[in-house]
Amino acid sequence: MFGRRGVKSAIMFFVFLMCISFALASPGFQTNSVLLKVSVSAGDSSSKPVSIFSEKGGEFNLELIGNLNGISLSESSFVLNINETKNIIVSFNSSGIKEGVYAGSIRITSKNEVSYLPIIFEVESRDVFYDVSLSVSPSYTVVAPGANIVADVTILDLISGGTTDGLGTVQVKLDYHLYNAIDGSVLSSESESIAVQGKTRITKTLNLPANVKEGDYVLAASSEYKSSVGTSAAIFRVEKPAAFGNFDIKTFLIFGLLVVFILVIAIFFMFFLREKDRMLIELERYNKFELKNQKEILLSQAKLIRQSGKVSATEVSRKVKEKIVALKHKQKKREKTLKKLKQEGKTSEMKEKLNEWKSEGYNLGGLGYEMKGASTKQMKEMLEKWKKQYGK
Repeated sequence: MFGRRGVKSAIMFFVFLMCISFALASPGFQTNSVLLKVSVSAGDSSSKPVSIFSEKGGEFNLELIGNLNGISLSESSFVLNINETKNIIVSFNSSGIKEGVYAGSIRITSKNEVSYLPIIFEVESRDVFYDVSLSVSPSYTVVAPGANIVADVTILDLISGGTTDGLGTVQVKLDYHLYNAIDGSVLSSESESIAVQGKTRITKTLNLPANVKEGDYVLAASSEYKSSVGTSAAIFRVEKPAAFGNFDIKTFLIFGLLVVFILVIAIFFMFFLREKDRMLIELERYNKFELKNQKEILLSQAKLIRQSGKVSATEVSRKVKEKIVALKHKQKKREKTLKKLKQEGKTSEMKEKLNEWKSEGYNLGGLGYEMKGASTKQMKEMLEKWKKQYGK
């Protein structure tokens, strides 16, 4: 039922599924970072490398998107060969830039593919009296549109250094901004005043608009006290609840294709092996049927020969046993041949051999003509009677 053609078809189908899976799962290029975050004091500069690797190669274009003054790229366009990596230097210069948090991204374009690398640029005052630390709670790193975003905020008195009373209890202004991590646009802003003595921790909750688009966002906080400005920021993602649990559509498609592939292979081998086993079972049944009928023929012939008195009963019994042993030996060779063809996966050859053995029929002459113990007429009458009974 499944020969070489079936195997080739299964392999081609497997390759087809794998190509689709790789096409869905693997972009044409990757970066060594998912986020660039740099913090500097006012007037200072810094730089960070970004590696871009491409399996397919091609022409690449880079562009800064958002409110990213003071940031520049060492190259904005280049060509990569297959499996080649390019290192780009991203420079951050805070000269002439107001203290605060700036967000945006590097848009990387190649052929029909576009990817964004988010950037967070924090600029603090040269002297920070009250620094701020912000972290998005783990259960809120991915939230739905219209949900709340919860962050842990810590304001620390850097003047005391843990050894003096510092400035005592003072009011520190906290500004919060929600940025789109791709284009740097401001989603919302809030301010509040916090009484700080030494170290103060608070939990900040902000509500996201119900119509906010899916994507990456930045929550930024800045602490202001007189000329002191401290900054901190964290990234989170907005996603609609997936229809398939935690799977996004791409993951679901890949998973579905793999399930289909496994089912196809399982069904293929089930029928493939079942067809081979079916032919072995069919041979076993045929051998039993053949042996039963051959015994009946031999015993009928032996009875006629013994009745003639020309051949001894012992000789007749010996000859019958020889014939049966020879047939069993022949049947074992058939089984061995069919099992070997099964191991080699030659299903069509198995079918041909089985049909060939069935077409051979039974040895109807055998014993009577060899031992000459009964007349030709008697033998013919006995065989005709047997043929009518079994349709042979």
